[in-house]
This record gives sequence, structure tokens and C-alpha cells, in this order.
Amino acid sequence: MMPMLLYWREPAWLWVTLLPLLPTLWMYMRRRSAWARIVDPSLRPWVEAPAQKGRQTLSRVALAVAWLLLCVALAGPRTPRWVPPAVQQDSAVIAVVDLSWSMAARDARPDRRRFAQALLADWTAQMPASLRLGIVVYAGHAHRLLPPTTDQELVRHFVHELDGINLPTLGNALADALRLAGESLAETETRGGRHLLLISDGDLGPDAQHAAETAVRDWLPPARINLQVVGVGGPEAVGVPRSATEPLVIDGERVVSRRDAQWLRLFAGHVDGGYHAAEAIAGQSLVQVLGLRDPRIDPGDNDRVLWDEWFGFPLLAGIVVFLLATRGRQAKSASRAAIVAGLITLLTGGCGREVFVDSPGDQARAALDSGDYERARSLSTGGEGHDARFAEGVACYRLADYPCALQAFAAAAWQAPDDTARGRAAFNLGNTHFRLGDFEEASVLFTEAEALGIPSELTAINREFADSLAATVRRYLADVAETQRRADWRAAAREMPEAMLDRVAEGIRLSDRFGGSPALATLSADELRALVMRGIERDKADPAAARASGRHWVKSSATTTPEGTAGLFNRLLPMEVGILTVPGEPYRIEGSRPW
Repeated sequence: MMPMLLYWREPAWLWVTLLPLLPTLWMYMRRRSAWARIVDPSLRPWVEAPAQKGRQTLSRVALAVAWLLLCVALAGPRTPRWVPPAVQQDSAVIAVVDLSWSMAARDARPDRRRFAQALLADWTAQMPASLRLGIVVYAGHAHRLLPPTTDQELVRHFVHELDGINLPTLGNALADALRLAGESLAETETRGGRHLLLISDGDLGPDAQHAAETAVRDWLPPARINLQVVGVGGPEAVGVPRSATEPLVIDGERVVSRRDAQWLRLFAGHVDGGYHAAEAIAGQSLVQVLGLRDPRIDPGDNDRVLWDEWFGFPLLAGIVVFLLATRGRQAKSASRAAIVAGLITLLTGGCGREVFVDSPGDQARAALDSGDYERARSLSTGGEGHDARFAEGVACYRLADYPCALQAFAAAAWQAPDDTARGRAAFNLGNTHFRLGDFEEASVLFTEAEALGIPSELTAINREFADSLAATVRRYLADVAETQRRADWRAAAREMPEAMLDRVAEGIRLSDRFGGSPALATLSADELRALVMRGIERDKADPAAARASGRHWVKSSATTTPEGTAGLFNRLLPMEVGILTVPGEPYRIEGSRPW
């Protein structure tokens, strides 16, 4: 969804607001010169009538305001009601979050890691709908948690789970994280810019810093990725905790850490990026931190957007102010009324598009124009030919009697005397199918209407709107069908006849690689049948428990089963780096600084 930005249908009219300045300036200079020739400057205040001068000034200000409002109405202020996905100027950003050991330091409240998580939570709570956001985390290795997505609920969920994620290795693989984020951004299709947001304390060893600088120079400029760095922590060195009560001690020395703001600033400067201290931007939005501009609709796409037109408000206000400014003047009422009528006619000309492409009517046309649709339907029902059926369709559509409109427009299309008339009928027949929820048929009819001569600016937005809703309906029906399929399968499994259980047991086979194993290969058909029955009975008794408990991909030393997304990632990420068990604590990488 697009933000409520103001657009102008005819912005050139805004320059007309300056037009009165020229004659006003000319009259002021002429009047000043005339007074200088007639009256001594010291006597001028005694000659002018202050009260009359005040009334004239107020009247002129009111006329100027009226002129400004009427010019604004001519410019046509509008806001987008619906924007096709292909038109939206979406941007993509990946947040690269440092989860190394040093981020546990408590010089930020409650610590650096959770302070960074709170920053992300605040930013995602007010994230623009057009922004795609993904998450990459790193310590000893880099891991992609979430590819860029506009699903704001999903983004907020992953940010909420960051605190519970335990990475399997220790270190500062910032270079790998930058490459992973750059690859993910390069794969993301976007009409806007690509941005990388690094949140770190900058406490890396010299080797890790050099690798990160090389990576940022090699990966970001070719992909035109903008880098913004947020430094977390304080400038003074503080101890890094190993646990809530135990300090981190390596080689007999207590480990201390501080935010390396100088290196983070130089690091961002390698690609003309920006550096921000976390405490300085705590109240800013993500749009401000990334330096994003408000996404604007390209003028060439205006005809594909569904607009809300607001010209009526400045038009009405301008007329009211104009009438107040001219009150009391010796002008005939008829002249003033003519001026007002002329302004209304000028300003409303073309300031809105009728949904229907009108056809030359018959006796029902006057009733349609006056809004008496019941009378128009009754008049057109008794007529024959294309014009009568078309008028009947318009009346039925306006009365929301869409089945009646469907028949009338279909008959008008068949009885049309030429392609132009047939195109008008097909266009409005498409509108009717759209109202009835038949979006695919509506899209076909809009295409047909354009081929018959209806302007593309009328058909394109309707067709794209219909296609968008049709795709949404297809996705919904697919989800419903999948849910129903699973429900039917579960019901069938619970009511499985005895004979089918034998077939299920007979169908269980081990691959050749395990064929010689005595563990399961020697199970008889009866034993397999009993196992199948036991599984079905367990699912029948408690489906949720059968799915949730007792399923472990790798052996863990944990005494409780991890829950939620963080627990799932804590089991998956070790396998991602080749660790086949869930470690009790992260592994140190040889030759790499662990914090």
C-alpha cells in the first residue's frame, strides 16, 4: 500500500497562482508614483481614509486567497487509492546484525544485542509497506534468517525471535555476512533502491576488519547497494560476560570490549555510506536512517492508478471566499452568479472520469443524467435495439442490480451497430463481471474492449485490478484446497479399514543401503502393521502432540524441546555449517578471535 502522498493531475496550474503578483506590483508602483506627485509624503496619512484602506486590504487578501484556492482546484490534488504492484516503487534492505560474543557487553541497556534488537523492533513497527526487509546474522559464520519480504508481520516475528537465537560458532565473520547480504539483495527484484544496514559494535580483530573492508569494496558498488552502519555500545572498554554471573576469560585474561566508532565510520566511508551512533538515532524511523525518499508514482503510470480526487474541497472553499470578498460591492447578482457558474464549469471540466463510456441514448438518457435510475430502467425496458439495452444496463448497474446489468450489456454487445458501440458494451460488461466477482472474465472483456477502440487509459487500470484480485482468489482457493486435502487424508487414515493396513505395512521398504541392517529390516508385516496402527491412534488421540513432540533431527544435550522459530533455527544453523549435533555452547574457530 502506498503512503498518503499528494499528487497533482495538472501541476502546471500551480504557477498560475503567481499571476496576480505582476498587476498588483504594477498598480502599487503606479499608485505610489501618483501620490508622490499630488501630496507631500508628510501629509499623506491625513489624506488617506484608514478605515476604507483597511477594508480594501481585507478584500484584496480575500480575493487573493480565493484565487489561490481556485488555482489549487484547477491543479487537481489527488491521492492514490490503489496502486498496482508493478507500479509501486519498493525498496529492499537487509539488516546485518552482529551476534558475536562482544555484543553481550552491558554498556547499552540491557546489553548491546538486545539494544540492537529493540532498535529493529521500533523500526519494523513503523516500516513502510513498500519496503522489503531481510535479516542476516553473523558470529563465527554468517546465516540468512529471512530473505527480503514486505510481510511486515513476518519481519516483526523474526526480529522478536532474535534474542533466542544461539549461533553455533564464535567469531566475527562480517565479510561473509556482507557477501551473503549482497547476494540476497542482488537476487531481489525491486523498482527502488537496495540498502544494507549493519548493526554492530565494530569490535573486530585486524584480520576480520581487513576482510570486511575488502568485501564491502568488492560487493556493494557493482550492485549499487547503499550502506548504512549503526554503532552499538559505548566508547569506554567494559567487560564481556560469559554468562549472567561469570565474566568472559580467555587465556587467563578478562575480555573487554568497546564500540570502535572510528573504524565503523571509516568502513562506511569506503563506499560513501553513512555511520550513526545507536543512541543518536533511537527516535528516528528506518526511512530516515536509510535516507529513503518517499516513493513517488511515475507520471507515465498515472493511468494505471486508482485515484481519490480532492479538487472539490478547494473549489468550494474558493467560491465561498470569493463571494465573501465581493459582498457589498455594487455588482449585479446576475453577473456574480455568471462568474461563479463559469468557474464551476471551468474547474469541473474533465476533473473526473465516468465509470461508463456513454452511448447515444434514447428517452431514458434524460432520466440517467438526472440520476432517476428506476425510471430510466422502466423506460429502457420497453425499448428495442442497442441503445435501449445499453441504457438499461447503465440503470441496472447504478441500482447495483448486476445480474440485470449483465444481461443488458451482453445484449447491447450483440446488437451493437459497429465496433465502437460493441467496445463500450464490452467495457461495461467487464465492469459488471468485476462487481460479481468474476475477475478473470472481467479481465478478458477489458482486453476485448481495448481491441475494439476503448482508450487504454480506461481499460489498463481495470484489467490490472481484476488480474490482481483474480490472483488473490486463486491463492486463497489453493490454500483452502490444501487444507481440505489434509483434512480428508487425516480422516481417511483414522477410518482406514483393516485390509488397507496390511497394504500399508507391506509398502514399507528400506533403501538398499540399509537393506542388510538387522535393526528394522527384520520387522515382520504384523509388526509393521502394529506400528502403523499405533501412529494412527496417536494422531487420533492428540494430533497436535503427535506433530510437536518426539521429533528431533539431531541429538541434543538439551533437556527440553526448543519451541518457536528461535528453537528451530538453533537446530538448523549447526547443520548449515556442518555440525551434526546441537552444541551445548558455541564452537571456537581455530585462528579466529572468539569475541
